[in-house]
Amino acid sequence: MFFIRPATDEDNKELLELEKLCPQGTGLVLQFDRSPDFFCRSRTYDSYNIYIAQGEGKTIGTIASTVRNFNLNGKRTIGVYIYDLRVHPDHRGRGIGSELIQHVIDRSGEVQVAYAIIAEDNYSSLALFKKMGFQKTHDFVLLNIPLYRRQRSEPHEMRTITNHDAPQVVKLINEHYRNHDFFSPLTATAFLNKAKKLLGYGLDKIHVATVGSRITGCLGLWDCSGVFRARALRVSTKLKMLSYLLSFINVFESTMRLPSVGEPFRVMYARDFAFTEDISSTEALVEQSLQLAHGYGCNFLSFPLDSQDPVIAVLTKYKPIRTTYHIHAKSLTSEPLAKPTTIYVDPADL
Repeated sequence: MFFIRPATDEDNKELLELEKLCPQGTGLVLQFDRSPDFFCRSRTYDSYNIYIAQGEGKTIGTIASTVRNFNLNGKRTIGVYIYDLRVHPDHRGRGIGSELIQHVIDRSGEVQVAYAIIAEDNYSSLALFKKMGFQKTHDFVLLNIPLYRRQRSEPHEMRTITNHDAPQVVKLINEHYRNHDFFSPLTATAFLNKAKKLLGYGLDKIHVATVGSRITGCLGLWDCSGVFRARALRVSTKLKMLSYLLSFINVFESTMRLPSVGEPFRVMYARDFAFTEDISSTEALVEQSLQLAHGYGCNFLSFPLDSQDPVIAVLTKYKPIRTTYHIHAKSLTSEPLAKPTTIYVDPADL
């Protein structure tokens, strides 16, 4: 028997232990460590709920959710994003995951859709959400670019942003993602508040490309190591082959090394990434961001993008390690499920 209740700060230690017991992935298996604060990831949202399943006097499962407004097929939609579903390995197969998902849906208020993001090789979660009536509605990719010291590109007009730049940057972001599902238009105040609130971020981590006084591109570097740290428990064949290759390429020997199995590694996420039609400044902005991320001591710079995003062509030359994710959704009204076409991905959701 078990029961479900809201999590409190007193549950932090057991939730941290549960997280370590629930590595993610199949070919590439990652273990995450959020110490000292399990709740830090959820605090990236304006509001959230975390529940735990308790049985035999201990935490045997958890789930979290956040309710948000966004565009979906041209309509304003209220949806509940479900994340951080974890069940203790010794207690799986007892319906705990299903009960946790239903618990979130029942307590989400007047929402129109529930959805989750699931890696393509997370077969158990894919099966569970399908059993709960969720459908795969869209794919997106995470392009993980290995970082090493690079030759500097041709100089372009680039700099960090200031408060004064916020209206122009927000206008650029809103125009870039105007037709993207799961995107909610920003205001300058909300943008500045988010940049200052998000741990490992800030205006000093957001760069813009300019042509005269006009901003033609922006790209932020979010260091998520303050929220979580990761280590690979098992690596895919592709990563193994890349490691072997690098060991034989002398030019990379002192500048790049993929982390070994069991060794922690650091990731930065590209966020607030938007650009105009000026492809040369976009390429230069990406190049500078890779150099900066390497300077911060990170192993990978990760770009979450819609599968059809044209910037993928720019990033492909850096030989990224590609992971595909599925969005699984369920209509919570009598209306049929609206399937997204082109989506916006918030790195905080990963």
